Amino acid sequence: MYICTAMRKWLEKGSMNLDYLWYVCRYMVS
Repeated sequence: MYICTAMRKWLEKGSMNLDYLWYVCRYMVS
């Protein structure tokens, strides 16, 4: 789940792509 870890780091930076990353992360997990 590397993307989940990357998403967490980007979350701290306030990335604008958070919504997209959340979707991808949940898609890969499920």
